[in-house]
Amino acid sequence: MCVVEALQATSLLAGAVFQLPSARAEKKAGLYTVQQTIQQAKISERNAAIERQEGIESARKERLKAIQNMASVKTDIAAGNIFTSSTSALYLIDDEKTKGDLNAVDILNESEKRSQAYLNSAMQQYNNAALYTFNTKLRYKNKGNSLLSKGVNSAVSAFSGLG
Repeated sequence: MCVVEALQATSLLAGAVFQLPSARAEKKAGLYTVQQTIQQAKISERNAAIERQEGIESARKERLKAIQNMASVKTDIAAGNIFTSSTSALYLIDDEKTKGDLNAVDILNESEKRSQAYLNSAMQQYNNAALYTFNTKLRYKNKGNSLLSKGVNSAVSAFSGLG
């Protein structure tokens, strides 16, 4: 009877040793997921930078359009197409400038919101990568310890019964 238990314990120990490559493969797969997550975070950071730059460029174009509108108002006033007193003409010009500035600020704000969303996504992905790394290493360590302890405990109990 003891020989059978010894063989079972040896079999469990051997099984544990042969399952370690499987645990290593799981660890590699987990770490690959971490690498993918980090790459996604880097892409989100780049998207945030692109979004911010596009917002700056759009705001610049909006300000140029406002300058063109101001010039158009000045031309209309000079040509006599708009009959106003001198103070009203200045108000019209100032209104065009103010509208352009407000539109540019709105564009920058919206762009910054989208950029911040990308950055938040990147931060979440970095946090997930750290969590995946921790969990993968912990699972690998626990699986290896569990397999070996089962095999060793079985061997110890089987061999202690021989004596």
